[in-house]
Amino acid sequence: MSLLEGRGGEMLKDSYRPTVLGGSDSIKPKTLFHAISEIERWSYTEREAGNLPESIVTQPVYWSFMAVGWANTFMTSAIMFLTLPLSIGVISEMFPIFGTKTPGLFDKAIALIISIGPSTMTALFLTLLFWNLFMGRATKKAVNSLVIQGIVLPQILFTFFAVFLYLGIAEVILSNKNCWSMAIALSNWSMQFLKNPVPPKEFLTFFLKAKKIIIKSSFTFMVIALLKVTILLVGYVRACKKTEKFIKLYVKYFPDKDKFLEVA
Repeated sequence: MSLLEGRGGEMLKDSYRPTVLGGSDSIKPKTLFHAISEIERWSYTEREAGNLPESIVTQPVYWSFMAVGWANTFMTSAIMFLTLPLSIGVISEMFPIFGTKTPGLFDKAIALIISIGPSTMTALFLTLLFWNLFMGRATKKAVNSLVIQGIVLPQILFTFFAVFLYLGIAEVILSNKNCWSMAIALSNWSMQFLKNPVPPKEFLTFFLKAKKIIIKSSFTFMVIALLKVTILLVGYVRACKKTEKFIKLYVKYFPDKDKFLEVA
């Protein structure tokens, strides 16, 4: 394995300090890709030259990593919250897709991917990137900020909020009494403005089906959120275990150089 030693390692460490200490030149990622790039850069440095000081990840930098995670989690959760009922409606053959109300397996898969794709793909993407990541002190602090504080915890919070809204819509707005009242009102409207009025029973059937879809959406949202959190935690634990194994092997074969890999 290629390991920088002695003065070369210290020079590599020093070359990273000016851009990450506090001040106008601090690294404050604005996007997920920028955050990942900085984490990979610190990981490579720590694997080759030893632990960088945790002070590299200053509070403004730490909060910026967390903000990137929160923004991504909010965006993917909002997409899933808004589109999941439509996807389940297509799967239940209540809503049409591609001009048909009897979609095939491929059409149903496309409908589901539209809603859950951004959330699950983000988790898979991060996990694959971090699968063999070396997490020294600075890298681990940045990963904790982005993944644990910025994605996992907000995802749990947003899931509770989404389920609360789903069930609120299903049990309050689409209560049996309200469904019947809305069905009668819409039927009366159709008698005034349509040549072929729609009976209240058809509207009532639609609202009751929509209620079932909303309830299904709440449970599906929880399952997908749990899957996302599990995938991220698996990748995080894997990176921690891989780092521990690397350190043990390094100390075993290079006992005089273990100062570069002091465990935090």
